[in-house]
Amino acid sequence: MFAITTKNNMIVRIPIIQIRPRSLPLRDRYDTDSLKALARSIKRLGLIQPLSVRKISSDEYELIDGERRLRAAVILGFKKLPCIVVYDCDDNSALLRSLAANYCRSEPDFLDEADIISHMVRKEGITSAELCRTMAAGRQRIEEDIRLGALDTDEKEIIRSYGLTKGHALAALKISDRVGRKTVLCEMIEKGLNVYQSGVFIDEYIADTGRRKRRSQKSTLILKNMRIVENTLEKAIDTLKDSGIGVISEQNETEEYIEYTVRLKKPTGKYKTPGARTA
Repeated sequence: MFAITTKNNMIVRIPIIQIRPRSLPLRDRYDTDSLKALARSIKRLGLIQPLSVRKISSDEYELIDGERRLRAAVILGFKKLPCIVVYDCDDNSALLRSLAANYCRSEPDFLDEADIISHMVRKEGITSAELCRTMAAGRQRIEEDIRLGALDTDEKEIIRSYGLTKGHALAALKISDRVGRKTVLCEMIEKGLNVYQSGVFIDEYIADTGRRKRRSQKSTLILKNMRIVENTLEKAIDTLKDSGIGVISEQNETEEYIEYTVRLKKPTGKYKTPGARTA
């Protein structure tokens, strides 16, 4: 499925204008200085490794591997580039090839990599086991990438802007809510925490949050029980009033207590209080 074939066993020179970028790029940012350095190298030594593309129409190709080389060639003003045309390559196969090529070379931006991996698993239905086989990557790395895909755009921007590592990002993902994650990411930056220190800080944050949540739940339960008591008293007073008994009720609140005073009007004529003894 993944064997590369070329037209007539030859590398084809294709006009750059006919090569379009991937529909799902492996990264959304490229270092300008790095691209200029690559362009200087290509100008001096030539393009040693051809691009990999797939044909998507009679006169158009989609890039599979070699976006940095393509961008450097554009800087140099090249009109055509040597390319290996890959046949029988669907969208998923093309993306898997691109990922595998990036894994074999220098490490890509770990957040860009995670975006692609999580997309493949969650949107395209590719299993983590298949990704491991195709990309010769360990299961742990694939699973970490899938987890990192849960970070939102703001969180990724914080991580990139302040140079936090993959370890920092994974530690932050111990926290399930986004507000809490942003809080700990900012604390990592402000305190200059390394990965180990960040892990300790997050464990303490989670424990403290749990304690606050339990206290809040206890307070909520007490308030709920108090409301039940208040409702029960109010219903009892309403029942007395409905039966024709004169009732006067008062409620006073102090720092420590809520006081209820209920006065019942005695009926006319002789009235014996229940439980009273006759002299």
